[in-house]
Amino acid sequence: MTLSSILRVARLVIAAPVVVEVDGVWYVKGSYSEMAEYLPKIKRLGLNYNPSDRTWFIPRAKFTPALLQKVQDIFDPTSAKSLKDKAKKEKKEQLEMEANKAKVEKLVEVVKDMLAEKYISVILQWREGSSLVTLRGNTYPIKDYIKDAGGTYIPPGSWEIDLRKASLEGLQKLKKVVDSQDASMKENIAKVKDLVPKTLSWSLLGITMYIKDGYLVLMGDTRAYRDEIKSVCELAKWSGSWSLPVLQSNGNSLEKLIKRLDLDNKAKEEVKEQPAVPVPTPDSRGIPNRKADRCVRCNLWVEVGEGLATQEFLPSSHNDYDDETLVWVVRHKNKDVCAKHLAEVKEIQEREHLKVKSKSDALRTLRELCRVPKYFEEGNFSPKGTVYRISPGSHGTSIVVESDESHLWYIESNSADGDMWANNNIGGHSMGWRVPMYDAVKDAFQAYLIA
Repeated sequence: MTLSSILRVARLVIAAPVVVEVDGVWYVKGSYSEMAEYLPKIKRLGLNYNPSDRTWFIPRAKFTPALLQKVQDIFDPTSAKSLKDKAKKEKKEQLEMEANKAKVEKLVEVVKDMLAEKYISVILQWREGSSLVTLRGNTYPIKDYIKDAGGTYIPPGSWEIDLRKASLEGLQKLKKVVDSQDASMKENIAKVKDLVPKTLSWSLLGITMYIKDGYLVLMGDTRAYRDEIKSVCELAKWSGSWSLPVLQSNGNSLEKLIKRLDLDNKAKEEVKEQPAVPVPTPDSRGIPNRKADRCVRCNLWVEVGEGLATQEFLPSSHNDYDDETLVWVVRHKNKDVCAKHLAEVKEIQEREHLKVKSKSDALRTLRELCRVPKYFEEGNFSPKGTVYRISPGSHGTSIVVESDESHLWYIESNSADGDMWANNNIGGHSMGWRVPMYDAVKDAFQAYLIA
């Protein structure tokens, strides 16, 4: 039996690093995660590493029964030496704990004081008897103070402070900073709520502002105010409407935004109140039309005598030999009629463009929120509820809202040639994600329907 075969059989029996003898040579084998804590010890004993089979071995020149026993003691937790080392380590830890007991008690008092404050800027978690304190929330502005207190960053967004290693002075400074930050945030939140006590509307601008479920919401045509909205809150998110977390919103910037909206709305009111004095712009070219036709400028119908007829060279559509043909065309007598109609057409086109853009933005947001691995379940499902067809085809999209409106299914067709049909969980032809109807999903879906 080869070395690799022997090691493989040993690993089936013992799910840990193994020590075997082959042809008078002793080998140690294990995965990196299993061997990591033992590597410094076996290196000190003089074992050599063989990269070809990823094993550590005792060279024949260095082999002694005493060395072998030391190697076996390292991997045997029940050996006399291992038990002795463990007892020694525990005793050392106990002595260190007793020496730091008074310090830890003072640290615990500071932690309890912080827990009693009920912060909104930072969330503290600690249980009686534990040596670990967890901090989450708005920790970025105070990260240096957390580090000075002995904190360690734990991805994706929390900190841990081990009271056994923490600095009492650093933790006391951290408490003062958190107290100050929290007081400032409470004052700012109060200002935001005072500025928006109810729904605010600027009718001529088509903008509405209100607070709902801890978010400041802005709806309407806010394109001109995008930078000001971003200055109110860096976390401002657009999904058919703006959503700004109240906790992270700046009251001073919000006050400036509201003042600008007030001024712009008032300016439109003043313009609206002024009577418009139309100044016709006549067209003197041509003769009164004796035949009804469409205006060559704006394509509106012109009745007999309401326009002017002229002869012009226009691109030929019937003559293969001449590029242009002399024809009679009709125009409105008043150019303003054409200008007004063309402006209305342009406005409609722009409005439709914005509608399509906002719908696509809302759909993109909804897709990002729904296509999350945790919402995908294997199986074969047949969602029931209200169906919304987003797009047809072999890669089309549809949404099914369940009857109780607590969940929706985001479904994408996956039946084209080359698709991974094995991933399908909807009737063998589509992939579906069942998503709880929480606020962000609900807002994105409503924005898609409204747009």
